[in-house]
Amino acid sequence: MKKNILLIALSFALSTINAQNIQTVGVPFTQTLFPKKTLPANIKNYAVTVTTPYLKDDSTFRKIAEDKYQED
Repeated sequence: MKKNILLIALSFALSTINAQNIQTVGVPFTQTLFPKKTLPANIKNYAVTVTTPYLKDDSTFRKIAEDKYQED
């Protein structure tokens, strides 16, 4: 009986270890929105640049957080 419980516990532990496999995945995203104001007829194309407040590299964020931690 104890062997069965141990075997079940071991199986469960191994399955949860396998379930914790975290992978970084990039997701390309395209969204088409039409302008709110009608553009003049002579404009055929336009480009938009979107900026976000997120950092591309988290090393700067880590340095800022470490400095703040040291100050506190």
